[in-house]
Amino acid sequence: MPPQTEDECSTDCSLPTQSLPVEQQAEGDQCKTHKRKYFFTDASKVDLRRLALASGEERRKIIDAASVPMDSCPSPNLTSVTPMPVWEEAAVVILFFCCWFVLAGWPLLALPLWIIYGQWRPLVAWVVTFITLAGFPMKKNGSPVPSPVLISLFRYFSFKVVWTEESRDKAELSPYIGFMVPHGAFPVAGLLSIPLINLTVRGDFIGAAASVVLHFPILNMMKLLGMADVSRASLVHHIKTRRASVGVMADGIAGIFNCWSKEEVLFIKDRKGLAKLAIQLGVPVCPVMAFGNTKCFRVWYDRYGYLERLSRAIRVSVFFLWGRFLLPIPFRQPLVIICAPPVHPGNATETPTQHHIDTVHEQVLGELQSMFEEHKAAYGWAHKQLIFK
Repeated sequence: MPPQTEDECSTDCSLPTQSLPVEQQAEGDQCKTHKRKYFFTDASKVDLRRLALASGEERRKIIDAASVPMDSCPSPNLTSVTPMPVWEEAAVVILFFCCWFVLAGWPLLALPLWIIYGQWRPLVAWVVTFITLAGFPMKKNGSPVPSPVLISLFRYFSFKVVWTEESRDKAELSPYIGFMVPHGAFPVAGLLSIPLINLTVRGDFIGAAASVVLHFPILNMMKLLGMADVSRASLVHHIKTRRASVGVMADGIAGIFNCWSKEEVLFIKDRKGLAKLAIQLGVPVCPVMAFGNTKCFRVWYDRYGYLERLSRAIRVSVFFLWGRFLLPIPFRQPLVIICAPPVHPGNATETPTQHHIDTVHEQVLGELQSMFEEHKAAYGWAHKQLIFK
């Protein structure tokens, strides 16, 4: 069953939305014809509980009924902010604040108390809490029904998806590597995409992150969504043995230190490891662009690259970030992930040529460039350029 057309959705699918300022919408309300057939789904308004309990075919029908073509007139508003009760928004803010307090706020308060007043108990309590959380076994939530916290996060970030029939159909046929950018200060869109993909597409999908992150207190809670080590051995195991698809934030730590306000900068021009792995395993690469991920937080790092070099050395990001109330609480920035059709590397080749690797990588970059140019105006970013470094 294909997604409903504009006429079919004119009465059933229209929902009131609160929009961002008009200047951010730019050309978003104009009718536009795209090079390929894209569909739009506002995941923050889909009944995720019903979706989780539905069968494979019924899931597809639910998604199709909630989707409209991007070519419809007026075009879907990618910048709309999903309404949510004040108490629900406050609960999300408190959740982020508590995570930040345990991770950084507590020691920042405890250290001066110990140094100046000799009060060592708060610092010892934090160390015990830190070690306990680091060793606490975090496992993927086995329940198919999404938690209320996840549903609230979808609403908080007004989470939306733009996709093609090919990107959905091919993703259900075999494992694939999700090539998502940009990382931003924190990969919010990447994390939210894990449960969304598992709810909407048949097959198992997991995210990948550095091992040290998965064992770091608070950050290790990402494993509840379904995460694996980003090492090559781990990716090969999950793709070949478990037949699971794996999503990777392709720009990694470098993406944090390229959060420019004027342009979208992707540090992936020479990062060809995923293209090589895809060729060796014979699995497709699915390019995914996350609009808004670089705007969830503001960041500061030194202009000389010392913090970036330190972050690469210890494989943990070291920088300063802030959001709402000048705290590490993300802004209510609408997030939109745009999924391109998979790039197929051909049959598995254990020792691919450099030309083959370059070709697949350039195809992925081309898809990202095309997606950005086609949809940036609808997101209010008509003035922005996508730069590969």
